[in-house]
Amino acid sequence: MNISGFTTQTLIEFYDKVRDCLRKDDENPSADKVYGVRSFQDWRGFADAIEKELTERSQTFTPIQW
Repeated sequence: MNISGFTTQTLIEFYDKVRDCLRKDDENPSADKVYGVRSFQDWRGFADAIEKELTERSQTFTPIQW
């Protein structure tokens, strides 16, 4: 995915959605998580790529606490 091609606002919204999905998974007491954020490395890789791009754009954001 070409992360650099997205607008800053879109990247922030994507990042917030990753955080939201992680929160929902963590709040779900079932072993069957809805999103599988901690089970699939793609989520972390996507969030890391967004963090890198936001940092390069000098944007302030709150890092996800994994």
